[in-house]
Amino acid sequence: MNPPALTKLVARMVSDGLVHRQVAQTDHRKINVLTTALGRKRMMQIRREIEDQDASIQRQLGESDSQKLISLLQGIT
Repeated sequence: MNPPALTKLVARMVSDGLVHRQVAQTDHRKINVLTTALGRKRMMQIRREIEDQDASIQRQLGESDSQKLISLLQGIT
């Protein structure tokens, strides 16, 4: 992700209350991005949704085809 796009994304996440910025203690040129309680809550909701979708796909495909799909997807990274 290019730096300007990342900056805009973080700014949007700050305005949504999902993260906050903090100046690094060791190097004041660096900014740490930390999740808020709302950000952690939303992250857990998304994680559950993903796990539910994964389980649904695995039920539809069956164990053997699920493993094939996982192998294929891992091969493109």
